[in-house]
Amino acid sequence: MRNDILNDIIQQVRYHLVSLKRNGTSSVFFEEYRNDGAQTVPFILENPLSQTENTCSVSSLEELALSVHNCSRCEELVKNRTHVVFGSGNKHSRLMFIGEAPGHDEDIQGLPFVGNAGRLLTKMLAAIGLSREEVYIANVIKCRPPENRNPLPDEVQNCAEFLHQQIEYINPEIICTLGSVATRNLLQTETPITQLHGQRLNWHGIPVLPTFHPSYLLRSPHMKKEAWRDLITLMRIISEQAIVV
Repeated sequence: MRNDILNDIIQQVRYHLVSLKRNGTSSVFFEEYRNDGAQTVPFILENPLSQTENTCSVSSLEELALSVHNCSRCEELVKNRTHVVFGSGNKHSRLMFIGEAPGHDEDIQGLPFVGNAGRLLTKMLAAIGLSREEVYIANVIKCRPPENRNPLPDEVQNCAEFLHQQIEYINPEIICTLGSVATRNLLQTETPITQLHGQRLNWHGIPVLPTFHPSYLLRSPHMKKEAWRDLITLMRIISEQAIVV
């Protein structure tokens, strides 16, 4: 239990440091108490994510991708995967989509959203005047879970730093989470996607708009109208913030 509490504290500190860095803060100060009194000591935010245990130290998105491709933290996923699915699209895009995990087709090709759900996502993007090449697409975890099951909590945790650094390097001005797994794990919420979809939320200063996963829409076509409303809201936020995707 103590370790769980400590890990939660570490995660909160990491998130806060990343948020400070994103907003242009290069250093923070704290009071260090000694026998001769307190002394103000600077803490430089060169790479706050690399200050914690079990993190990968990288200096670019390409180096991060290499670290992910060499990752062996999840024994079951490593044993069963064909390819690591890091992400794809415009690494300078202001709009980032985050899904759940690779499926069969993604595992074979090493690219996110290339199966039936991916084809629907491509159509959804086209409906709002965007192409896959203009946005960046990633998943919460980078390896396919066996039989396309939901990612386990420890698998999500093992991949969390990769996703967070990925977001840091893409530096999007808005994130659209696709489905309950992505929304729950990025925003650390238990609120159902049916209640959160279409709402403007926040992840460390970045607007986040959750919507339904394309695979869910394929199973529940009557919800496509709701997803369309979410996309209209997404475009309104982009327009209001004058974001050039």
